[in-house]
Amino acid sequence: MYAITAITVDRLLALSLGLRYRQTVTLRRTRGTVIFIWILNIAVSSLRILSRTIISWASSALIYTLLVTSAFCYMKICLTLCHHQVEMQDHAHQGQANEEGIPMNIARYRKTVTTSLWVQVKLMACYLPFVIVTALSNPFTLSHNLATKIAITLILLNSSLNPILYCWKMKGVRQAVKDIVRQFLPSSCLSLTTILNVIN
Repeated sequence: MYAITAITVDRLLALSLGLRYRQTVTLRRTRGTVIFIWILNIAVSSLRILSRTIISWASSALIYTLLVTSAFCYMKICLTLCHHQVEMQDHAHQGQANEEGIPMNIARYRKTVTTSLWVQVKLMACYLPFVIVTALSNPFTLSHNLATKIAITLILLNSSLNPILYCWKMKGVRQAVKDIVRQFLPSSCLSLTTILNVIN
């Protein structure tokens, strides 16, 4: 959850800053962000020692904040890309020549944003029920316990869905999986490779 939000903010910075991106998003700042995420995760997890109610509320507040931050970044990215598209069409109608490199970069950027958006939608589908259950339920009722268990199961399911999503949306990952499957399966057992070829 932390990582995908950080990636979303990074994609927004890449679009907003343009050529200044490499000076702003340095390796040192990236390491600092990763260390901060680790410390924050350890701090929130340590709240379990104090109280289960505190950890539930703290987790919900953190998840909500991360989801809102990601949603804001994606909305800003979409608005900026739409504005850029309109500008490019205006330039084309006015007969102004565009550099060939720019459309290619925007196309590649859109592909990475679309992939991370799919990951974000999956994350929201898995994490949002936990936030809702924690916010609305009475912690002492049986229905809350059952609802919480279902919500936590969805959170854990998120990790199991990642390989499927990455194989579907990322050509490099899909090709690597195909190569591994071909190495370990005999040539007569082609069912899994056939499925991967259909996905491709």
